[in-house]
Amino acid sequence: YLATRLRPVNADSAKRYGLDINFASEPTSWLALETTNSLLKTKMKETGSPLPHSPPFVGSTKIRLGRENLGL
Repeated sequence: YLATRLRPVNADSAKRYGLDINFASEPTSWLALETTNSLLKTKMKETGSPLPHSPPFVGSTKIRLGRENLGL
């Protein structure tokens, strides 16, 4: 119902800047670390406000304790 009431509008002009950072390490056979992060800055030229649905930060981190192959 809500989708029928909202109408998307294209922004006239916008700027977008970002940075992606990825890191992975396996210092021992039983420990692995991995992280992926993104920083994003957006700005609509007309209003100066950020673009809708553009999160300023998105990230994930994984930590593995133990061997990857469990022999299954």
